[in-house]
Amino acid sequence: MRSNAPRSLYAVNESSGDRGSISVYDIDAGHRLIKTIQTVPGVGDVRGVAVSAVTGKLFVAYRDVSGTGMVYCLDVYSDSVLWNRAIPPGVDRLAIHPNGKLLIVTLLHGSAGRTPGARVAWRTILPSESGSSRWLVRITAGP
Repeated sequence: MRSNAPRSLYAVNESSGDRGSISVYDIDAGHRLIKTIQTVPGVGDVRGVAVSAVTGKLFVAYRDVSGTGMVYCLDVYSDSVLWNRAIPPGVDRLAIHPNGKLLIVTLLHGSAGRTPGARVAWRTILPSESGSSRWLVRITAGP
């Protein structure tokens, strides 16, 4: 982590004109907008966000305009998307281990989240330093 980095707030935009872009605010300057980062096209619905101060990686789970569950990884130091991948059957929330080396992705099966008894699964992603990733484990809960 860079010691001279300002304290910043990253907000993933949901408004129709810039959905999926990230607005960065300077906390110490009264939350003044510093910049807006354009990320990936076709974001339909942002589902979850997780960031690691250790690695400088910000992860966003979303559904694209066709309804496909996706996750992208943004390097907050270079403002570049390192990877963007489909996560079948769909995505919901994210969590990241404090060491920044494990990303937990909640998966939705069918109408999970809306129907009692629907299946929910978790996948753990092991992000590499190069920006690629691989699945580590999948756990399924529910009927």
